[in-house]
Amino acid sequence: FAAALGVLVTVMITLAALGLERDRRIEASVVAVSESGLATSRAVGTASEILERMRARTVLHAASKDAVEMRRLEDEIRKLQSQFDDAVDRAEGAYEGRGRARVARIRELRRAWAERREGELFPVSRQGNDAAALALAQTRTGPLYDELVAEFAHFQEESNRFTTDRLEDLRRTLAGARQTSLSLTAAGIAVGVILAAMILQALVRRLTELARTAEAIAGGALDSRAPEAGNDEVARLGRAFNRMTEELARRLAAEAEHARDEAASRETLARTVAH
Repeated sequence: FAAALGVLVTVMITLAALGLERDRRIEASVVAVSESGLATSRAVGTASEILERMRARTVLHAASKDAVEMRRLEDEIRKLQSQFDDAVDRAEGAYEGRGRARVARIRELRRAWAERREGELFPVSRQGNDAAALALAQTRTGPLYDELVAEFAHFQEESNRFTTDRLEDLRRTLAGARQTSLSLTAAGIAVGVILAAMILQALVRRLTELARTAEAIAGGALDSRAPEAGNDEVARLGRAFNRMTEELARRLAAEAEHARDEAASRETLARTVAH
């Protein structure tokens, strides 16, 4: 029983350690998913801000009559385009490669918007025809910008939904794992209590037998012997008790023999004196 209890304790400790490690990994996954969703939101937010800055500079270009200012605005728009593409790449990477069709559509719209801006609006704006340029900004480049913003909104929504669903799955997995760990722990404790009760019962039974043997010997039954089975303390006590009983029996037998010899000697001496 003691060996079985030791094995049970070892198994319980191992299961607890494994459960803690599993919980740690799941919690790390939750943190990673949260950070991934946050990174996607930040990247999309950055790209959306860059889009708005590009749109504002496009309108300024259409309304401007200063050639130097127009060139400056065109340079800024090109730099913003590069920053926009980087932000889209970061958003897609944080989204773990999902939503490729949506990202491809965003890039397609960005290129179409740039082509209309470079090919239609800027040439008219450079000619100083601000009214026509503003009209192009409203009718030609504006719709592409609006569609691009709408695609970004859909991308953000899909990303948030994916992150939320995955976090919920991980939380359910973590809750289930913890429930399993609690169930296993409770089962282990129950088995441990049962084993402890069995060990205690066996110990009480063996000690009771030892006490009965002692009472029998005290009553004169020197042939009574305590149980010696096993290698634990009770078994060693039983063997020691039996050795003591055997030694006591030998001493009592020797004393009885000595007493008989003395009695015989006295009887012989008495007969001799009588004659």
